[in-house]
Amino acid sequence: MNKGAHLLNVDVHADPKDIEVFDQYAAEGYGIVNKETVEGIKLVAQTEGVLLDPVYTGKAMAGLINLIQKDYFTKGANVVFIHTGGAFVLSSYREPIKSIMESKEPPWTKPPWSL
Repeated sequence: MNKGAHLLNVDVHADPKDIEVFDQYAAEGYGIVNKETVEGIKLVAQTEGVLLDPVYTGKAMAGLINLIQKDYFTKGANVVFIHTGGAFVLSSYREPIKSIMESKEPPWTKPPWSL
């Protein structure tokens, strides 16, 4: 991160002790769709017009939403969500996302192409 800030000529420094990882939001695992992820994808699409994927950014957003609901952040704090891409995989997850949005049992939650 510090090298990136330097390249961008941004006066920011992060120490490893400043970084906290919330790996519980990976939920059931890589590429596995769940209700919280789909709800995060839907919320951001409807309110911001931004597409998130169900593999990384959707799960990260679900985690951020949960942390906000738990009052993890100080009121008035600046919170930055970094969208790293991945929206191109949405079409691959169409059926389970659509089913979950319609409160139906998805045909699969673990991608059939995964091991």
